[in-house]
Amino acid sequence: MLIPSDATQDPAGSALVEAFALFCLDRFPDAARVEDAAPGRMTAMPRAQVQRYLHADPGRGWTYRTDDGAYVLTIEDPPYHTCAVRREYAAPPRYRLPWLLLTQLWAASAGRGPFQESPPEVMRSNGLLIEAGGRLLPGSAGNDVFLEIKTTYPDGHFEQRLTRRVIGR
Repeated sequence: MLIPSDATQDPAGSALVEAFALFCLDRFPDAARVEDAAPGRMTAMPRAQVQRYLHADPGRGWTYRTDDGAYVLTIEDPPYHTCAVRREYAAPPRYRLPWLLLTQLWAASAGRGPFQESPPEVMRSNGLLIEAGGRLLPGSAGNDVFLEIKTTYPDGHFEQRLTRRVIGR
């Protein structure tokens, strides 16, 4: 398992990982279970707002509210069957170690692994700096791709997104 050189975490990073676990590991790809995950804390987004995140791709989205803030949850329908949890921050949260450990334990409990790491990518688009890294988890019934994507906006704030894409199921 890859352990980052900065193995620290903070409450904001831990909360992001907990939201990812609740929706994208514990319930996804079963859409009905995702919608029932947090009664009273989820508000469905109108289609126009979902399109802000998924563009022309089909899917649904919710705002998930916790004591520490609001997250955006999107489920992109096939062919890109993806669960994503994202939140905006003034500074990037430190989440990587708990995220790596969580996904590694999840894979091990399912009898799957090891992860195949892909090199990080950096791109600029419309004034945004986008940094993405991925990990592929092969399986006999299909593959899971785990992505972490950090978008830096021109005003200096960040959006951190953790995703799980299910391929071939």
